[in-house]
Amino acid sequence: MSSKKWPKDPKQTVRFADLAEPVHKAISFAYTLKRKNHGKDVPWSGFDIGESMKACCLSPHEALTKDNLAYDKNNQDRDPMNILIGIAIQIGIEQGRRIQLEEIDSYLSLASISAKQTLESINNLTRRLGIGPV
Repeated sequence: MSSKKWPKDPKQTVRFADLAEPVHKAISFAYTLKRKNHGKDVPWSGFDIGESMKACCLSPHEALTKDNLAYDKNNQDRDPMNILIGIAIQIGIEQGRRIQLEEIDSYLSLASISAKQTLESINNLTRRLGIGPV
């Protein structure tokens, strides 16, 4: 068995269901899971999803209410396990976004240092040649 291939374009995303469903299938294959506490909210004490995800997705606290769980089951054919896997993926996406922002900040800092050094070198050179600021 082989893994699904990511799109060749590194900027192209895949459907959320294509991320979550294989995880659910693998868990269902490996474990016998039985839903308990039907008709109740599922408590959540983990991190919230990122603000950008909230444009299209419910926060874990909202998604795991009994009413939203019932809606997902009846109208979307998603059980609580699908919802929990989705939340885990969304949290992973937020963590990845934060890591990327940290990397971008590092690159910007290096670019700023490099630009300052280049400007200093240009100023020193023009001063020595007598054509620049003193």
